Amino acid sequence: MLWQESVRENLAFLGSETCTLLEPLGDLIGGSELEMQCEALRRTAESFAELAAENDKCCSERRRMTLGLSFTLGTFVIILLI
Repeated sequence: MLWQESVRENLAFLGSETCTLLEPLGDLIGGSELEMQCEALRRTAESFAELAAENDKCCSERRRMTLGLSFTLGTFVIILLI
């Protein structure tokens, strides 16, 4: 319970998805067998990798749209000035 509260309070700036991934670790870290702890950390690391890949893809799509809109706006301004 303390772990989950600390994650929500101190790591909220990382986003709700990140907090959701970290909260279950409090039940296992330091209180179970080493193998179970390592497995929980491995699963969490994999989830973080998937989340990072998803966010990277999203940023790439936004970047292309922003460049396209900037080019279109620039062209429109040039046409208006001519």
